[in-house]
Formats: sequence, C-alpha cells, structure tokens
Amino acid sequence: MVDKNKLGLQLEELLEVARDRIEDGDYRASMLHCRRALETILHSIEEDMNGVSPPRNPPNTKWITSFKGYLGIDRGKWKEWKLLFEVGNSTNPWLHENPNHDEDINAEKVGKTITNLCTIAKGIFGISLQVGQEEPPLLSEFERKLFDLKDSSDISESA
Repeated sequence: MVDKNKLGLQLEELLEVARDRIEDGDYRASMLHCRRALETILHSIEEDMNGVSPPRNPPNTKWITSFKGYLGIDRGKWKEWKLLFEVGNSTNPWLHENPNHDEDINAEKVGKTITNLCTIAKGIFGISLQVGQEEPPLLSEFERKLFDLKDSSDISESA
C-alpha cells in the first residue's frame, strides 16, 4: 500500500524545484524534475497494483501501457492514464541533448506538465499537491481522507 502522505511530500518537493527552475529560466531542469515526479508516480502505481516496485524502470511507454487494466478498466481512471503518456511525451525530449529543442520549450509548457502531474496525483491517489500555492494543511488532509473513504467504499460518482 502506498503511503499517500509520503508520496505527496515527494511529489511536492520535486515539483517545487521544477517551479523554481522555471523562475530561473532553466526549463530543461524543470522538465527533468517533472520526469522524476512522473517516475515516482509510476513506481507508486506499480506498488499499488503489485505490492512492489520494479528494481529497474521499464521504458515509460511500456510501463504506462501495462497499467491500462488496473487504472483504466478496473478503476475508470482513463483521463489520468492518458495524462501519464502526455507527461512522458512532454518530458522525454528534454532528457537528451538536442540543440533544436531549446526553442520549443517555455514556461507555459512546463507549467502545463506540472498541472498534469497534479491532476494525475489527485485523480489516482487523492493527493492535492500544494505546488506554488499555500493551502491549509488541514484542508489537504481532509481531502485525502475523503478520497480514501470514497475509494474504499465504492461509492459511485452518480450516487
């Protein structure tokens, strides 16, 4: 079982650094931290699904595809599953040297990637990440408990 508080703190730390690098104009470093946040999420999904995380990271596309049944079919998290691919695709070019990519990256693209990661964390784990804003910790904890209750009691959204 994934420790959601620990996961939330890890993701917030990585995404805060990504935000800081945006302010410095270092968009490649921002995307690197976004990629690390994505891989933290992938390890957590794997742990939730199989009880353990793999010793080595499989290729992200293959890894995300392997979650189709667990996230999409079993849990109805299609939006989040598709966003995992989007984040992987948006971060991948910035992990490799290619001088032509510097022209294509900007604060808006990095910000969208961070927003997508926050959406994934909320949708899959019920974690409201506090990245670049202040929310009272009590409210955040209440949201996590409410998500856990909803998730464990199989309450449908239409009820």
